[in-house]
Amino acid sequence: MGNGRLDIIQALQALFPADFSLSATPTSTTISSGQTASYTVTLTPEGGFKQAVTLSCSGLPAASTCLITPSVVTLDGTNSANVTVTIQTTTRATSAATIAGNSPVPPWEFRTFTWTFVYVICLALGAMSMKVFRNTRLRPVFLCSLGLLTAVITLNSCGGSGNGTSVQPPQSNPSLSSVALNPATVVGGSSSTGTITLTAAAPSGGIAVSLSSSNTAAATVPASTTVAAGATSTTFNVGTHTVTASTPVTVSASYAGVTQTSSLTVTPAPVPGTPAGTYAVAITGKAGNLSHTTTVTLVVN
Repeated sequence: MGNGRLDIIQALQALFPADFSLSATPTSTTISSGQTASYTVTLTPEGGFKQAVTLSCSGLPAASTCLITPSVVTLDGTNSANVTVTIQTTTRATSAATIAGNSPVPPWEFRTFTWTFVYVICLALGAMSMKVFRNTRLRPVFLCSLGLLTAVITLNSCGGSGNGTSVQPPQSNPSLSSVALNPATVVGGSSSTGTITLTAAAPSGGIAVSLSSSNTAAATVPASTTVAAGATSTTFNVGTHTVTASTPVTVSASYAGVTQTSSLTVTPAPVPGTPAGTYAVAITGKAGNLSHTTTVTLVVN
């Protein structure tokens, strides 16, 4: 009509601009902490779209990661393209209290009460039995047995404080027998207990044992500790610091030219696992000024 030519392609593109869309399959997944959830995301070109689309994730639960393969897709204007979105969660750590060491010896008061109760029962039985054995030849045998039982009960009820540590008379020239750590593996920031044992009881005035740590950045000990006179062992505290990797430490005890060592492992704090819950994870594709998002549901038990 005298006003130039009509560009049909540009006219159609103005009505249907080049773009793309996203969709995900499945739309919801349920897993346990520590497991992996996978989704297939389909990118579909519209209006002859031929650009590169970069994909990313957001809205992830704590202690989890998102991997998109491939993370960049170039559409050909006609065919759809698929990418795989993998969400990896982290197992939640379970805490369990562990009591190490020997079973405790009943306190002295409890032992005394127990033996006293047994002693009273024996006396009562003895009084009753005296009438039964009054005119028999078994009476001397019974009296002898009762006397021995009484002696054993008396010795046990008075024989020590019940703290599990035997106190021996001082002997000459004691030396170091061992040094032990309990627990032998601790999380950085926690403490361990060291126990020093001698070959014989400490003499009058006690003895001072020198202590050292091979890595003071991970674990520290006092410069020395004292074994009291008449005792064969003592304990000391081992403090630890936060570490980023499992760190071995050697704790040494020295006295009179003898050195004993024990190993301690200091570990980093465990990573908290992925919390249970329902999460809306957004998968976004961007190409220039264009941006589209599809949302999937992740349920973590």
